[in-house]
Amino acid sequence: MRRKPSNPEVLMTVKALYSSGKNMMEALAKSLENGSATRVSVDVGELSRLYNNHKGVAVPGKVLGWGEANIPMNVAAVAFSESAREKIERAGGKCYSLYEFASLPEAPSGWILAK
Repeated sequence: MRRKPSNPEVLMTVKALYSSGKNMMEALAKSLENGSATRVSVDVGELSRLYNNHKGVAVPGKVLGWGEANIPMNVAAVAFSESAREKIERAGGKCYSLYEFASLPEAPSGWILAK
């Protein structure tokens, strides 16, 4: 039997993502509903390579501090390691929770989903 998330913050985020009615937001919500065992971990260095000319990157998991942030990036994720948050902000970028991301008026236009 598949377990649903029980964390109230995750449940609130899933509800906010579904309410947007946009495909990318629904994909994020579905990946959060699968539980913490299936969440992705992405390094800052990998995000720098993915970023290119996008407005931001949404990560349905945790961002880790391995690598360097060479460019200012907007990143939305479930969680950030302390070093990842520090590197992103030092490069001039911003870190958002997925709940904050769901509330952004321009999201997800121009954002990509990290898998």
